[in-house]
Amino acid sequence: MPFLSSTLKTTALVPSLGQHFTGFSEGFYDPFWPKAGAAPSLDQYFAADKNLTDRISGKQLITHTRAGGGTYIDSNRVLRNAAVNLLLQSEGFQNSPWVPTQSSITANAATSPSGSSNAAKFIATNTSGLHYIVQTIGGGVAGTFYTFSVYAKADALSSLKLDYTNGAFAVNQSVRFNLTNGTSQVTAGTPTASVTPLPNGWYRCSITAAPTGSGAYQVILVLSQAGVDSFTGDGTSGVYL
Repeated sequence: MPFLSSTLKTTALVPSLGQHFTGFSEGFYDPFWPKAGAAPSLDQYFAADKNLTDRISGKQLITHTRAGGGTYIDSNRVLRNAAVNLLLQSEGFQNSPWVPTQSSITANAATSPSGSSNAAKFIATNTSGLHYIVQTIGGGVAGTFYTFSVYAKADALSSLKLDYTNGAFAVNQSVRFNLTNGTSQVTAGTPTASVTPLPNGWYRCSITAAPTGSGAYQVILVLSQAGVDSFTGDGTSGVYL
């Protein structure tokens, strides 16, 4: 399950609420409602509920879409850009626009960090060479830092490499991650790497780098065997994503 974000591509949830009033005998009671002689038909109590379900109807009455990015004010009153996932099919590696080379994807092969049975198995086919999947991303901006991250778990193979390459990334940026001990190794360029251990042998692996040019570029996940990227697969060995 990968995520790709930048400091400029953003999104936020900022709903616009419209309301009318009905009898105050319905829903969650507020002591001010009798004084007003009415009660709102839309009753959100996010601080307690931690969701957007209306307490009166029990339904999700708020929807929101955004064509562009968004911002928020942090605890230090600094305006920040909110991250958005730039990848398509971020939980569907078997689907376009992901393109496999000498590899295959088995969907719903294991339990993911969320507890659902939706983790994929990324397998090296029984051929010799590089085994990878790639997605092309449009609109890269020179000097903007992008973070590519994926949840991964060792199976018969225990190494995975994350790459930025081609187009805007004229200089490859690559990090290899060891899914057994949670370590990382920069193999090309000067990216920043991060590894976060999670329960049940999962790791969140991240690479951050800025392109020198603007335009499209590619993100690549490459299987490694004992730290070697080019090897002969057996058609069954791989890692979980």
